[in-house]
Amino acid sequence: MKTIRIILLTFAMFVLSPAYAVDMDDFVPADGESVSTSSLADAAVTTPKIADGAVTTAKITDEAVTAAKLGTDSVTNEKIAAGAITTAELAADAVIGSRIANGTIQAVDIAASTITANEIASDTITSSQLGSNSVGSSEITADAVTASEIATDAVGSAEIVADAVGASEIAADAVGSSEIAADAVTASEIAADAVAASEIAAGAVANSELAANAVTTDKILDGTITAADLAAGVVSTTGTKYTQVDIGSGVRTSLTIGTVGTGYGAAPVLRYDNSNTSYSRWTLPVPDDYIAGTDIVVELMWSPSNTSAGNVVWEVDYASLAAGEVVPGSAGFTAKTYTQAASGTTLALASTGNNITINAADIAADEVINLVVLRDPDASGDTYSNDANIHLVKIKYQAKKVS
Repeated sequence: MKTIRIILLTFAMFVLSPAYAVDMDDFVPADGESVSTSSLADAAVTTPKIADGAVTTAKITDEAVTAAKLGTDSVTNEKIAAGAITTAELAADAVIGSRIANGTIQAVDIAASTITANEIASDTITSSQLGSNSVGSSEITADAVTASEIATDAVGSAEIVADAVGASEIAADAVGSSEIAADAVTASEIAADAVAASEIAAGAVANSELAANAVTTDKILDGTITAADLAAGVVSTTGTKYTQVDIGSGVRTSLTIGTVGTGYGAAPVLRYDNSNTSYSRWTLPVPDDYIAGTDIVVELMWSPSNTSAGNVVWEVDYASLAAGEVVPGSAGFTAKTYTQAASGTTLALASTGNNITINAADIAADEVINLVVLRDPDASGDTYSNDANIHLVKIKYQAKKVS
């Protein structure tokens, strides 16, 4: 009977005029009757035909619910099966910090080179997070490493850059002999007066270490200079020596022995007058230390008897005789003269210096010298008109001696 009704209704829908068409909404099955799937045309059941809650899981075919069928915010947490959301279900940048449970991100979840300084919180990296040899010089900021960060004995020579260690880095008494390289200490490193006897090794001071004239007599230990220490020629075996004749012991002609001055100042003199030829004669040996081949100087020390001006001509005659030779007369002497002006000051001493000599060729060792000092007022050039006083007759010669 139901089939007949559907047929009639369908017939009425397609045959009758639109004015009398039957709407499906006007069709209501009889009590107890239902419309089977085969009785429904395709797309005949529209949304208004479906009662609320009428579509259950059993009514939905597998994979029939697509994204287009889902309303906004319709898929809640309880609708998603455990483990159902994989990487493919997640949109780019969909997972933010608030969606990630604390403590759930493991090392395997982090891609290589993903964590930069921006991802690391301040003061969160401790030594346990650092791998061996992971911190190089580029990871350490300037002046970040202080003494507390450096392990004992961690800093060797390889860790110290050239010229990095100044005086302020060296502790007191830290530098011993083992820390100083050979030849590293020069004069500029040694303070004034820092080197005392205890700092100088035995035998360390050689000639090159001594300044010129640095070794004085008080620096030389008595009795330590030997022949080997003396340079050639440094010890002179010759030198000038002096002797004199006793002016009062000579044989005199036309001169007198007297004194000049008074009291303790009275000095013996030979007075050579201005009116007669005066002389005195002495005999003396050739000194035993006389060096053959050298001249002997006869030096006269004399003074004028007043302030008059004029010259005195002094004559020295000599003859050197060996044993067996005949003592000559005046003709057998060699004469030497020297003219000298009076000083113009009474009793002012004058010296004939080295101007009167006995020739070396006329002298020999062990001979006897006959010496005469003479003044002839009539000699050409003798113009001093008063007495001339001889105070001393000095004999100077080259002798063998150590000086």
